[in-house]
Amino acid sequence: MTNLHPMQLAVTAYLQKANKGEASMADATLDLAAEQFRHSLNRQFNDPPREFRISLSQIGRPMCQLLHEKKGSPREDFPYSFKMNMLFGDMVEVAVKAILLESGVAFDASQNVVLKTPYGDVPGELDLIVKDKDDRVWDIKSCSPWAFKNKWSKGYEGLAEEDSFGYIHQLVGYSVAQDLNPGGWIVVNKATGEWMFVEFPQDPKIIQEVLFDIYERVKILNEYEDGPITCEYPEVEETWYKKPTGNRHLGVICSMCPYKYEQWPNLRLAPNPKSRAKEPQMRYYTHLVDGDG
Repeated sequence: MTNLHPMQLAVTAYLQKANKGEASMADATLDLAAEQFRHSLNRQFNDPPREFRISLSQIGRPMCQLLHEKKGSPREDFPYSFKMNMLFGDMVEVAVKAILLESGVAFDASQNVVLKTPYGDVPGELDLIVKDKDDRVWDIKSCSPWAFKNKWSKGYEGLAEEDSFGYIHQLVGYSVAQDLNPGGWIVVNKATGEWMFVEFPQDPKIIQEVLFDIYERVKILNEYEDGPITCEYPEVEETWYKKPTGNRHLGVICSMCPYKYEQWPNLRLAPNPKSRAKEPQMRYYTHLVDGDG
């Protein structure tokens, strides 16, 4: 049986007792959670839109996307559900902190930090510094059932395979800014309420590699003024029963990018022309043999 992280054991014990009516939540914790969620609502609905700035929360995202954002490229509108999705993440963070407090986990929460780089300061706001034998920085993430099962369950290696949200850069940036080591991520399945504690490998080489990449990203963003932007992800060559169709389409990461039509002016959303399914898979084609893309 896999050894559970001590925080996982503490949280599980508290929630099991709460399920039986054997554990409560202190008024002070409730007041703190209410204030934190009020702050979240105010930020999401009342704060004015901010101009682009380099921050630790986004420095690890695809560079082409960041360059489009700095350039002010036309972007797709957010779906109407965007604010709710952001609030779900905020609500999970508030709940996690409250439950950790009641579980007896000692931590310092939500601190503004600044990572100093050779090319300028980069601000951010970390989630938690867990106070154990070695204070470590932890981030709180909510995720879909698919990501919980297929990415986070593989630990750091699973995240490192495809980290288009820049979670690794974010955690390393927060940690180095505070002269602490990264602890990892507290991950909550939004559909089931399950928790997972994903530890960051305590390997100085990994931290240095990520830190130097942050420096390079800050340098590129600061030096960019205007001009063409190259997508860092290749088009996907479509195959049908292992045979090339001659079509090319965007991969998953680029398909979610709000600047995809700006990056690919001839982009065309169309069903797979080879499919005979009642509802064929829709893809963003950069080149479609049977079309005009």
